[in-house]
Amino acid sequence: MPLNENKTEGPAEVITFLGIEIDSINMELRLPQEKLSELLNLLKKWRGMKSCRKRDLQSIAGSLNHACMAVRAGRSFKRRLHDLIASVEKDDRRVRLNVEARADLDWWFQFGLGWNGRALMQKGLGEMQPDHKLVSDASGSWGCGRVEREMVPAELGDGCQRVEHNAQGDAANCDCSNSVGRTMGRLLGVGMV
Repeated sequence: MPLNENKTEGPAEVITFLGIEIDSINMELRLPQEKLSELLNLLKKWRGMKSCRKRDLQSIAGSLNHACMAVRAGRSFKRRLHDLIASVEKDDRRVRLNVEARADLDWWFQFGLGWNGRALMQKGLGEMQPDHKLVSDASGSWGCGRVEREMVPAELGDGCQRVEHNAQGDAANCDCSNSVGRTMGRLLGVGMV
């Protein structure tokens, strides 16, 4: 198969792949300026709309979905668009943009595109440890789980390394015998998941 030179890019520190810029110097993904401008113009067009066809709503939701690859927090602000899409049966049927859907579009217009660029790797990520661990089963009809938290000796006293609490209501397990450790274990417990 012959190589198409027009579609070949790199090696470079910043390349565009599937409409997303990959920057290996800053370690981030971002929308190229051309895509950013197109999306901003599309959002300006949608800003004053009161209603649209379901197909048009699907189109802008798809554009925002693509932008979410580079825009942190964007997924949270398209959920209500998807809810509105799901409420309409036929693609050519008109749908009234409710307050929630317009609020999502407004967020993208005002703030969303300013979030362009998502770090691929955070500095010091290998050094960080979680404060809590949530463990659960994969049961279909009911479930249970527990929260585990590493406790530092200053919080619980000497000799206590970890507090676990089973969500089914069992007593807290603690490696120390002091009452502070047992109390903290009960406070960290969770109910049925």
